[in-house]
Amino acid sequence: MWQLISFLKYLCASKGPNSVHSPFVFELYTEAILAKKNVYRTAELENLRDELLKDQTDIIQQNEGAGSKKPKTSTTVSSIAKISGSPLKYCRLLFRLVNRFKPATSLELGTSLGISTMHIAAAEPSGKLITLEANPEAIAVANENFRKAGLSNVKVIEGLFSKTLPGALKELKKLDLVFVDGDHRKQPTLSYIRQMLPYFHNDSLLIMDDIHWSKEMEEAWEEVKKLPEVTVTIDLFRIGLVFFRKEQVREHFILRF
Repeated sequence: MWQLISFLKYLCASKGPNSVHSPFVFELYTEAILAKKNVYRTAELENLRDELLKDQTDIIQQNEGAGSKKPKTSTTVSSIAKISGSPLKYCRLLFRLVNRFKPATSLELGTSLGISTMHIAAAEPSGKLITLEANPEAIAVANENFRKAGLSNVKVIEGLFSKTLPGALKELKKLDLVFVDGDHRKQPTLSYIRQMLPYFHNDSLLIMDDIHWSKEMEEAWEEVKKLPEVTVTIDLFRIGLVFFRKEQVREHFILRF
């Protein structure tokens, strides 16, 4: 019900290209976000997604985020792919964004089965991607997907974000692109992003997933928008884009996607 109400509010507030007067945002919106062109390698990655959706192998699901009272539950690869995997529409968007900004260093919080990870890594194969995941069984599945996709630019670090994030930041030294898609609680999410702030630069892109997933996540999104380092944000309902461009007028956009 929360997500339905949030979506109706988003539909009422979101605007199209004609409402965007920022040249940077207009170009990004029309040429990358709304682009319908078939981009390189997405079909191959979608075939791997289809394999996961049919996989009935049992797997232990770690439930560290969102205040779960059950730390571990048994499920199947197929169920995780359906519930936790980024929807196809947004995976294609991730690919287009990475393909556009060509980050040399990328960080993902929440590997799961590696569906979104593959789209980030494949869109910029010369870049380095570190992805964090607490579930060793999910990591095994993800690594097999990376092998099938021929992706050698992905490094998975196992462990809770609170333990693994500091080391990942030191290894990457700077953050060109970050995709936060793991812990759906307000305070941990804000804590991770605040730890990242010294590693962002003028051309960095922070992508937050599920910004309207719950009241907590909406509050986290609003707090991120208020950070003094942030100049431009774009709300696409499922995900939020955050920029740190000092030459940009401070604006927050809600755009139809």
